[in-house]
Amino acid sequence: MILNHQPIRRIVTGVIFIPILVFCLLSNQIWWLTGIVTMVALWGINEFYNLVARKGIMPFRKFGTLMVLLFCLNGPIWLRFATPVQLIVVLILGSFLLALIRLNPDNNHSILRISTTVIGVLYIALPLGLMLYIWQIPRGGFYLLWLIAITWMCDTGAYAIGSVFGKHKLCPTISPNKTIEGCLGGLGFGILAGWVVQWIITRYFTSYLFPSVLMLLYAAGIALTAQLGDLAESVLKREVGVKDSGNTYTGHGGMLDIIDSLLFTIPVLYLILKIYY
Repeated sequence: MILNHQPIRRIVTGVIFIPILVFCLLSNQIWWLTGIVTMVALWGINEFYNLVARKGIMPFRKFGTLMVLLFCLNGPIWLRFATPVQLIVVLILGSFLLALIRLNPDNNHSILRISTTVIGVLYIALPLGLMLYIWQIPRGGFYLLWLIAITWMCDTGAYAIGSVFGKHKLCPTISPNKTIEGCLGGLGFGILAGWVVQWIITRYFTSYLFPSVLMLLYAAGIALTAQLGDLAESVLKREVGVKDSGNTYTGHGGMLDIIDSLLFTIPVLYLILKIYY
């Protein structure tokens, strides 16, 4: 009998990683979260550039990696040396400058090299860098904990409900295994997670996030956005013909497979909080 170790790996990963993440989010020092965000962003950009390299596209890997570091290290307020918009301008202009320097008239893929370099950084480093901005607002760690709970429980609910009850395909040309039933299950699990986490934070930490009705609406929006992020990464993997973005030995595939939903939900939370702060 062949044993499937993937569920065991997922459980072990959760037992080890979740307490570390909660500690970083609720710690009084931003350096812990900055370290994890930077590590994940560097890992993710490496996987992204490896994916596009499978299509024969060679992004400006070293420059992209440098820009990832700048986006992440720019997060702590006492290190902040630029606005996100300024960093985006440097990213775009720098990519064009490298294309001009390395222009090869016989084999000119400059547009693809520029676009993949820029898209990789904006897709991965910009959302993860926003986590550090969110952490520094009042109750920022609680907001991030609420967001991650919704995002990951949405993923869990979509997988569980889809595996048991899934019959109607959601996007068969992008991800054949995703179903409408799984989508609805993920939505329900996400909303429930948002409600439970807000209740725990209010009850035991005497803190306050959102009014109840708005919280449910925001949780629903984040849960739907999480599934959009999952589908977006499926588009990338289908384009290059791989099942996983990499291998982290965690039962989740690659790093991008772990954070794909968060890369879409973090900016949504950031925009929501802009209403309040």
